[in-house]
Amino acid sequence: MSQLLHHRSAAPLLSSGRRPPPLPPFPGLFVDLEKEDKISNLPDFIIGHILSFLPTKIAVATSVLSKSWRYKWTFITKLDFIDEEKWFTGKEINKEMFLNFVNRVLLHLNSSSIESAKLTLIENYHSYVDQWMSAVVRRGVKKLCIDSAVLSSHSLMEFMSLEQLGLSVHRCVNIKLPSFACLSSLTVLHLRGISLIGETCNNSGNIHLIFPLLRNYKTEDCTWSSSLKYVTLEAPLLEVVSIQNATHKHPYPTIKFCASRLIEFAYDDYPLPDPIVFDLSEAHIVDADIHIGWTKDEQEQEIMVLSSKILKQFKTVECLKFQKWSSKVLLAKDSLANIPSFEMLSYLELGDVTGEILLALLLKAPNLKTLVFQNLLQSDQELLNYDPVPECLLTTLQVVKFEEFKGSEHQLNFAKFVMGNALALKKMSKFNEQNVLETVALSIKLLKQFENVKVGVSVVKEAACAHRTTAFLRSPAITAALPSSVG
Repeated sequence: MSQLLHHRSAAPLLSSGRRPPPLPPFPGLFVDLEKEDKISNLPDFIIGHILSFLPTKIAVATSVLSKSWRYKWTFITKLDFIDEEKWFTGKEINKEMFLNFVNRVLLHLNSSSIESAKLTLIENYHSYVDQWMSAVVRRGVKKLCIDSAVLSSHSLMEFMSLEQLGLSVHRCVNIKLPSFACLSSLTVLHLRGISLIGETCNNSGNIHLIFPLLRNYKTEDCTWSSSLKYVTLEAPLLEVVSIQNATHKHPYPTIKFCASRLIEFAYDDYPLPDPIVFDLSEAHIVDADIHIGWTKDEQEQEIMVLSSKILKQFKTVECLKFQKWSSKVLLAKDSLANIPSFEMLSYLELGDVTGEILLALLLKAPNLKTLVFQNLLQSDQELLNYDPVPECLLTTLQVVKFEEFKGSEHQLNFAKFVMGNALALKKMSKFNEQNVLETVALSIKLLKQFENVKVGVSVVKEAACAHRTTAFLRSPAITAALPSSVG
């Protein structure tokens, strides 16, 4: 006889002490324990798909559920191996146990293809890593991500079938590039700690790679071989480019991106004599984040040249950021005339910059809405008499933010100039992290000099509220200092 489980608790007693009549049965609340196991009877490839959402070691552990589940895990399509976890013993990792586990999984897989494979390895497994990579590539893996201490040299052509490739190596490893190739499936390419070299048969030093579907390109701590002269990356659908901390060997190759749909560009590196070149005839850049560093004073001229060349290629940018030191020498007086006009620029963020250079940039950005800068350096020019007044101040500029406002005379003069000419200004933030009260006092000092009381009050309140000093605004000293028109 079938055993039935009823999932309803006993009805409570009525005020008379009797129980109410039983409710009619609800079929959905009963479970027949003798019914067949529907999950176990699903096709193996469906069970494998379900198990693929679990970490690989847990998916394999389902083999102990019953005899029928012993090999269900072999149909998984996603692999994720991490050797930094404390396997079984709860102590330090057992390298031999981990190595055997990975080999066993790859040996017994029944899936016709693998959707993704990820290897995160702290220990050094020498040639085994290359064997594991080759095993998943032969099975037609679509997404491959390797984070390993050591990796042998490989050719980019080995990854022809991939849609996404991520290689992160703690010690630099060579990836050989053919003189010409088309990787028709790749949509994401992330490289870290990779040395990109040409094949031995390439005497010209020219590389031309075509990525018809590539949308995201990122390199970090990568090196281009000194034997390369000109590298062309043709990616008509490329949207995001990020280049960080490259290690370059002299002579430097010129890298050209043919990317007509580029949207985001990030560059964090030291200057190069031959910069990265973009073919942006049809591109509409939304966000450009540039940080050019240097270690010696004599490199300032190189930075000016590189910055000018980069800026000329981003005329349609909407959000432009020059981090830290970049803007300090970015727009030297001799190079201001070469800076293009940014008709679509609405957000500008700078590091340390002088007043005349800042205003020269404002003249190049007629539709700017938000201006953020780290520190305003000493200026030789009297900004109150600056002529002509940038168009954005008169029409579009709504937000101005000082990251480091110390109340020096040239900073106060610039603040007066902005508040006196920015007709659309809604918000001005000025913060002195070391002395909040001084910031508030300086803001009030400015507030008294202008009819734009609403903007001035927002400056004072924001400075105080951001540092939880709203009670300070109600003090008699501050109340007396505020203009009488402020309620």
